[in-house]
Amino acid sequence: MIAFLKTDASGAAILTIVNLDPYEEQSGWVDLDLSVLQLDEAEPYQVHDLLGEQRYTWRGRRNYVMLDPRRAPAYVFKLRRLIRKELDFDYYG
Repeated sequence: MIAFLKTDASGAAILTIVNLDPYEEQSGWVDLDLSVLQLDEAEPYQVHDLLGEQRYTWRGRRNYVMLDPRRAPAYVFKLRRLIRKELDFDYYG
């Protein structure tokens, strides 16, 4: 697997993870530099898969990823910060 991260001046971030093996499922840990992303180690954040429309809540800098080339050979995630609002409902921006 290979992963790369792109951020812009506003802090928006896209994380792309690709399985380079066209035949077998591959898995591993993605290790993000949360300070670059302006994310707090203790706070959850959302990764929104732009290809499959799934959303996952991640916490911390290390997160597990599994890619099966028959179902999803890649993820293109938009990282979304947790925003606290009234009554502490979870909102992501």
